[in-house]
Amino acid sequence: MQVMIKVKPEVSAELQTEQDITEASSTLLRAARELDVTLEPVHSGETDPTLAPYFAIEVADPVKAEEVRARFDSIDATEAAYLKPPDYLP
Repeated sequence: MQVMIKVKPEVSAELQTEQDITEASSTLLRAARELDVTLEPVHSGETDPTLAPYFAIEVADPVKAEEVRARFDSIDATEAAYLKPPDYLP
């Protein structure tokens, strides 16, 4: 199961390059550490402001996935956090 996160544009640049980390980025990284998950860019290394803010977190347990979603949704640097619906064959 994937938890999808959209972060604020200024935060996405910091997370993509892992440089000049501010308190906003630090809060997201700390939450990931505390939840024992990895925040992965959906479009790694992207600078396009429409693609760079998206990050994904893989979580096997649906209950933990909801916990992760709720935690990231409560952080100011996050614009949106949601559970990605499962993919279906056409």
